[in-house]
Amino acid sequence: MSLRTRLFIVISLAVLVILGISIALLVRSKRAAAPPALGITNTPTAPANIIDSNTVEERLPALTNPPSLGVVTAPPAKQTTLEAEQSGVRQLAVIFVERYNSYSTDNKWQNIVEVKSLVTQKMWQRIGAKVGTPQPAGPFVGNTAEVFVSELTKWDPPTAVATLQVRNTLEKNGQITVTNQNIVVTLIKDSGDWLVDSYEVQK
Repeated sequence: MSLRTRLFIVISLAVLVILGISIALLVRSKRAAAPPALGITNTPTAPANIIDSNTVEERLPALTNPPSLGVVTAPPAKQTTLEAEQSGVRQLAVIFVERYNSYSTDNKWQNIVEVKSLVTQKMWQRIGAKVGTPQPAGPFVGNTAEVFVSELTKWDPPTAVATLQVRNTLEKNGQITVTNQNIVVTLIKDSGDWLVDSYEVQK
């Protein structure tokens, strides 16, 4: 084999090697640049609201289970007919005591007049005698009664008894005195209505 033939073969092999290396590098770079075909999940984009030609408002996807707002509370338990009646009787005793024991030397026995519809005839005969009589002369005296504890201590229709703790704020001669009292109120049911029949201040 001549020298020229050998040189041609060597040069041809070198060119083939270089060409093979170039092709391999080119294929590898294309594979690296291409995104993987599998394993990708595309998140759908929310539709957009076009407000005008210059503004695009993105609409957020609705929540499948939106969080609840606020605190859900159970509705209050309904009172039975008996519980409602007992509550009304206890409240009647409270109203009577606060009105009757809140007075002043300027109110012309108004505290007594206001409880006339709350008491029995027997009770009115006991407390109503003062109405229309002149109030005692002298410095101003006034009392404000406030019930802070009330409970039914007896329930035996047509009779009930309520025991009340009362705070009295008395103003006399420019001085204020606060005292507490325990008052027992007896009520009776007369012609379907509960009325105050008597009351007693416990010592």
